[in-house]
Amino acid sequence: RQQRQLEGIRSQVWRLTRTVKQLLDYCRPAATQHRNIAPTLLLEGVAESIRPEVEAADKQMRIELPQHIPSLYADAGRLELALLNLARNALQAARSQISINLTEASQMLVICIDDDGDGLPEGPVEQLLEPFYTTKSPGEGTGLGLAIVQAVAEEHQGELVLGKSPLGGCRACLRLPIPPAEHTQDTPQPPENLTHVAD
Repeated sequence: RQQRQLEGIRSQVWRLTRTVKQLLDYCRPAATQHRNIAPTLLLEGVAESIRPEVEAADKQMRIELPQHIPSLYADAGRLELALLNLARNALQAARSQISINLTEASQMLVICIDDDGDGLPEGPVEQLLEPFYTTKSPGEGTGLGLAIVQAVAEEHQGELVLGKSPLGGCRACLRLPIPPAEHTQDTPQPPENLTHVAD
């Protein structure tokens, strides 16, 4: 009995810690620290961070990163925060798999995270971006995850787009403008086109 009570306390502490962290992430001043970053390296870091959660959930993660992608002039920490929020949302919603892919289109870098879950809930998509709005069960979500992503997108003059995924669930795309050449410099790129599968 004491062991069950201890586990319950630990669970509540974890939820409170997560809630406080998300509040701080959402409310902190938007004083970003921009620098030139390689999007492929950023996404590899995000994938490695969430890989243990994917494995613990007994699901698969597929990552597709092209070889030649322009660098971004961005705050790496804030982008990583946004992408981890999207990846965790996808993992929670997925039945068996999520995918992360990076493309370039019309002077924009587009990072899309897909899942094979039930897809977007009924109602306006804009409502999902409102702070503290959540479709999850009580105690399972703060309603700040997508609001944080939206804030980070705006900090980078980008946008968050939600829609239907080819996998059957939800697709969340973070669209970020490619900076003018004078703001960029050579950044390290992975040596080849990468496709990883975690299970």
